[in-house]
Formats: sequence, structure tokens, C-alpha cells
Amino acid sequence: MVNMLKIGLLGTFLFLWACTQASPVELEEVPFSEPSYHPREEAVLPQEIIVPEPVPNPVPNPVQFCGQADHAGASILSDEEALSYLALVNRCQRASNSFEPRDLSPVNVESLRVRGGTHHLMRSTAARAVEDMFQEAALAGHRIIASSGYRSYELQTLFFYHWVSRYGRAEAMRFSAVPGHSEHQLGLALDLSTVEFAGGLYGAFITTPEGLWVRDNAHRFGFIVSYPEGREAETGFIYEPWHIRYVGVEAATIIYENNWILEEYLWYQEG
Repeated sequence: MVNMLKIGLLGTFLFLWACTQASPVELEEVPFSEPSYHPREEAVLPQEIIVPEPVPNPVPNPVQFCGQADHAGASILSDEEALSYLALVNRCQRASNSFEPRDLSPVNVESLRVRGGTHHLMRSTAARAVEDMFQEAALAGHRIIASSGYRSYELQTLFFYHWVSRYGRAEAMRFSAVPGHSEHQLGLALDLSTVEFAGGLYGAFITTPEGLWVRDNAHRFGFIVSYPEGREAETGFIYEPWHIRYVGVEAATIIYENNWILEEYLWYQEG
């Protein structure tokens, strides 16, 4: 028993002695490197917000007015086109020599200077609108006179050359339409007057209670003042407060509220 204990102690001693004699183990230095996975690089970062430059509203093309155009180059409306309540006749467009509306009707209002018959003629819808307007004007205490309605091409020729003989062509064109270019031939226009003017057409019509009432109310019945003040360069005509023309209540109201002429309505509203 003693001998076995001695042998065990001797083996332990020899093991410890061998460990003290061995060379120390050198650990290999491993170079440090960053991990190959970088979460920040993989993440989807918010892109820079680019605010676009404001795009200005396109400036509409200017209206092409014909007040200074040469009548000789005017295009001719077909009869169907001339029957539209929005048919445009000016120095660029005209009705044919033979055009005559199919639905002419007497305008049953107080009238002067009638050529044949007792009342002026207009297209039926326009005639009824005039009658309604005159009736309401009368209720407001105004006595308006109808002075000139539908004119054929031949009658407009007589009118126009009468004024040419008195004032010369250039001056006559400022207040009388060249034949074919008159709204009266469309059957949609009516010239207005008062008793004090005996049916005559005068710029002073706008200074009368009747003229002021027409200016402020005609659109409610579908009429516009075709040749307003200050628009001679665009219309080719002097201010004619007595000359109204039927376009329908909707169009007349828009034209009235915007201080437009028919050319502007057709340009902006109908493209």
C-alpha cells in the first residue's frame, strides 16, 4: 500500500517537472477585420425630397379680333352655320348673299321705321325674347321703341351705300356693316330707340332711363350689346348702345358678367 502511494507521488512529480521544461506556446496573432455585413449600408435610406418648381398656368392665346381686317378676305358661313344663335359675322366672316333665316317672325312690340308691314322681323326665338324684355321694361316704367330688325342682304346694301355716299366708305364702315357682314341679316339683331328720339339711333340712348335699363337687363333675356364702349379696335364699330343681338341667356350672361364681346366668348368658352 505504501509502495503504491510512493509510485503515485513520483508520477505527479515527474509530470510537473516535464511541464517546467517545455517551451512556451506562442499564440498566432490574428489580424482584426471589420465584419463584412454592414446593416447601415443595406438599409434603405429615405431619398432626398425634391420639390418641383411650380409650373405656371399656360397663358391663353390672345383672342384673334377682326376689327381691323379686310372684308375682302372674309370666309363665308354655310347657311347652317349662319343659323346658329352664336353665329359670328365680322370682318373675317360673313353670311352668304342669299342667306335668309327660315323662321322669321313679327316682333309684336311698339315699332317705328318699319319697311313693309307693321312690325320688324326677327327669328322666332329672338322675337319672343324681345317681347318679354319690352313687357318687363314697361312694368319698370320704360317705353322702348324697336327701330330696325331683320335686313336682307339687298336691304343692307341700300343702307350701307347710302352712308358711303354721305361719309365715304372708311367712315361709313364704323357704324354700318358691309353687306353680308351684318348681324341684322342673321335675324338676331334689333336696334332700339325711344319716343323722344322718334325711333332714331343715337349714342345718347345710353343716357336715357331706357338705355340704362337695356344695358343692365338685356342679358337676362338672351341679348348682348354687340358693340360696347371702348371696343372699336376689336369690333370695327363705334359704340352702339342701341344695337342688341340675341345669343341665348347663358351666353349673354357670361358675356355681360365678363365685359366680353362675342368673339371673346367663342374663344374662351368654346375653344
